[in-house]
Amino acid sequence: MYNVYIVSSEINNKKLYKIGYTKREVYKRIKEFKTGNASEFEIVDTFASKWGTKIERSLQKHFKFNKVKREWFDLNTSQVKDFRNLCERYHNNFELLDRYNTYIIDRGGLSKIK
Repeated sequence: MYNVYIVSSEINNKKLYKIGYTKREVYKRIKEFKTGNASEFEIVDTFASKWGTKIERSLQKHFKFNKVKREWFDLNTSQVKDFRNLCERYHNNFELLDRYNTYIIDRGGLSKIK
């Protein structure tokens, strides 16, 4: 089981969001990237799923035009609130595809399904 998360932080006087995943508890993951970083991090939301790595990749593709750097995104309030709905939608789609055709999942083709 994976935990997909969205974390906020103030970077260069701008609130940005990191989308990632971990097998551990999210607060432990945040503790790791907080080391050596003066920024404060806030867990905005999390979503548990066996498809965590694929959901994270799909979310990052979904928000690709909001990407600032690597896993950091400049998102508006509506996009942040939509995080859980998107996670659920991707999770359900992966569950459906897993029953019928894992080829699409393995090729990373689900990110275009909205």
